[in-house]
Amino acid sequence: MTPADYKAFTQQLTTNLKADPKILGLVLLGSTANQSRQPDAYSDHDFFVITESGLQEDYRTDLRWLPDYTNIVLTVRETAHGLKVLYKNGHLLEFAVFDTAEIALAKVNDYAVVFDKANVTEAITSIATSEHQELTSDTLDKHHG
Repeated sequence: MTPADYKAFTQQLTTNLKADPKILGLVLLGSTANQSRQPDAYSDHDFFVITESGLQEDYRTDLRWLPDYTNIVLTVRETAHGLKVLYKNGHLLEFAVFDTAEIALAKVNDYAVVFDKANVTEAITSIATSEHQELTSDTLDKHHG
């Protein structure tokens, strides 16, 4: 995927989700977040979709909200909350659908909150901070324990 195609996919994903009043937020992860590393030709799209409570499974099973959904060739349920989706052109998505309470179940490193209608930023920041604290504590324990 070219950088322009990658960016266009991200923009279409954002547009699709932002237009849906039942979607409370979109969080890009890993290289998709474009923080410590930029996506390259082989990068997948990693993200969290945050929905109103009770609607998560609807967005895990009906994927018409995804850009170019008619070209999806494979979907794999990876976890209770997450899926992998493969497109005809070889592009891969890895995402999870949560409500705001379920965000606490996740772990994140690089992330970018694209839009937030219900304290998504606060919830993501909380898990990113706790993950950082765990890593720091583990590192200190190994070196000083």
